[in-house]
Amino acid sequence: MRNMFAKVLGRSPVGPIKKHIDEVNKAAVALEAMSTAAQRASWEDALAKRAEIESINRVANEIRRELRLGLPSTFLMPVAREDLLELLDGQDKILRRINDVAGLIVGRRIQLPEGLAKAFQDLIECTVAAVQQTHQSVQELDELFEAGFRGREVEIVEKMLSTLMDIEREHDRLQGTMREQLFAMEKELHPVDAVFLYRLIDWVGAIAERCARAGDLLERLLAR
Repeated sequence: MRNMFAKVLGRSPVGPIKKHIDEVNKAAVALEAMSTAAQRASWEDALAKRAEIESINRVANEIRRELRLGLPSTFLMPVAREDLLELLDGQDKILRRINDVAGLIVGRRIQLPEGLAKAFQDLIECTVAAVQQTHQSVQELDELFEAGFRGREVEIVEKMLSTLMDIEREHDRLQGTMREQLFAMEKELHPVDAVFLYRLIDWVGAIAERCARAGDLLERLLAR
């Protein structure tokens, strides 16, 4: 049953936020496919996925712009306008880092050395899992608004966010393992290649870190 907020507001601003995270999720899936194509040296496929990510960025930017311009400064909601904008900005930072990683891979034509390929694939898969878990959590915002951020719906989202934190910890572990493996083979690589591989690991790690920050904000919303 809709609570007082849903009755008074009718259509909430949550819809555009959910549409935006949909685009972020699409970009993460495309990044995984692009990475797989790059490791096979299928650069035509990789470039096609890169173009797809750029197109997703344009759509997401338009959604973000419309919401920022259209959300009134005074709006009867169970959460503050600033918190919703902060969540939107957090989602945008995830997308921007996905775009950065995609650009780095195709720009440098990065193919992981044989000893690192499996570790990187595991890291990318865990990254996508973090984005997808963030996506699922944000998709519950409608129900949270209707419930006034109370009751069983809060418990459901709290469990989702707990899972997100577990994924982020696993991501940290995989990232550390890959750094150790790269350090062990560093002398076998061209110094410039080694530098960009470290950068790649850091940027992929930043995707999961930004998912965790979005989860932290959702937790703060639940606590109010």
